[in-house]
Amino acid sequence: THLSKLLNAKGYGFSTQTERELVNKVKETLCYVRGDPSDETMTGDGFYLPDGQYIPLEAERHQCAEALFDFSVIGPEHVPKTKVFGDNGEEFVPSFAKGISWLAYSAVNNAEASLRGQLYNNIVLAGGTTLLPGMRERMQREVTQLYREMHPGEGLIPISIADMASRQHASWLGGCMLSLIAMFPYLTVTREEYQENGAGIVHCKSL
Repeated sequence: THLSKLLNAKGYGFSTQTERELVNKVKETLCYVRGDPSDETMTGDGFYLPDGQYIPLEAERHQCAEALFDFSVIGPEHVPKTKVFGDNGEEFVPSFAKGISWLAYSAVNNAEASLRGQLYNNIVLAGGTTLLPGMRERMQREVTQLYREMHPGEGLIPISIADMASRQHASWLGGCMLSLIAMFPYLTVTREEYQENGAGIVHCKSL
């Protein structure tokens, strides 16, 4: 995890699977998302390794989450390549770094125009990392800001970020629900189809 890398840079190493799992648990319980990335306010905390060593956490509590909102933090190769174009055909360049908020915004804007309003109002967070305090509020603020920057002369449409309580299991729950529909057998790829057509068969049957 990014938290492990931040702590590695301070000289702390996590060599065992138990220690790595502990760091991931610490990320989910002690780290948070800042509402304003320029806010310098910090609150310290820490945790103990199984051997009794105490690991203090200061700026790392929010720095590890910043990688979600600025992918360049973990490497320029991770910056999204997706582009968004305005009605005049010019590429829209946001005023802040591209991260998870940009992925949601660009996905909606690259959908059919007739669907965008509904999609903006139904952005759903999924995955364990989205449990970090402040996640929904930061995404709400950034997606709204992206819309205002791209449409400065228009009124703001409803934008809703949903963070259901069981979102750490959302992918699994969604897969379970999908497997129950009558069409599911026609969406799956058999071993024979994969061997005959390769990975491209996924784009023909499942997307």
